[in-house]
Amino acid sequence: MATQGLRPARIRNSMPRKFQVAIEGLPELKVVQNVSNYFRKTYVMNNDFVDEIADYIHTFEFNGSEADSSAFTFSWRNDDNGHIDVGIGSDEKPFVVGVTSKKLLSRLDRPVDSFVFHVNATFKVTQVEYPVLGLETQYTDMLNALRLMYFRIMQKSLTVYYVMGDAEDAQYKAIQNTFGSDNTIRILIYYFHVISNVLKRTKSMEPYFASKVVRDIYTCTLVEVRKNAQHLVKHDSAEKITCNESVC
Repeated sequence: MATQGLRPARIRNSMPRKFQVAIEGLPELKVVQNVSNYFRKTYVMNNDFVDEIADYIHTFEFNGSEADSSAFTFSWRNDDNGHIDVGIGSDEKPFVVGVTSKKLLSRLDRPVDSFVFHVNATFKVTQVEYPVLGLETQYTDMLNALRLMYFRIMQKSLTVYYVMGDAEDAQYKAIQNTFGSDNTIRILIYYFHVISNVLKRTKSMEPYFASKVVRDIYTCTLVEVRKNAQHLVKHDSAEKITCNESVC
């Protein structure tokens, strides 16, 4: 059950049904937690031991002989032995390791205006909502590693046009530095992140003015959505007319 990722409390509650253990004889939750954590760290590799994690990553390191659907690891930096430099997760030695497959990368081999390249990140922040780590270097290494791996497999440069990212300066700069140097890109932002940042920065305002700011953003967005929808309808209708005329 620990292998399946079940929490200790759920494992304990399942004991009477799974192992015919009497309710009165159930061990304390703390005991189940200790046993479960030990099993996961020892046998499931659910730990933060750098050497063990590095060995595991190096086992699946890209070598070119992988099957199309087989996952492999890659990175931007290598150590003195030519293997992925795993790092320790700090600013000086960041942990930047990618996982993908040849088949996934091949899906990027299509017209640049036919897909949106998504960049998303989850990271820990301090009480004043600043990232614990400086992230621009990590973003740049990650995107450079992806471009290099794409080139090694597809034998062509990775080009993107639409990039959907977070409302974050470090990510924006990394995207511009990586893709903007030889591409014309349009950076989009998750609407949720826009509203989230607006709400944070309007907390000190009077409720009337804070509501007005959010309402104006909703109004502007709705107008743009309607314009785009009308444009798509007209474009679709024009294509149908052209198609019908060609048939006639």
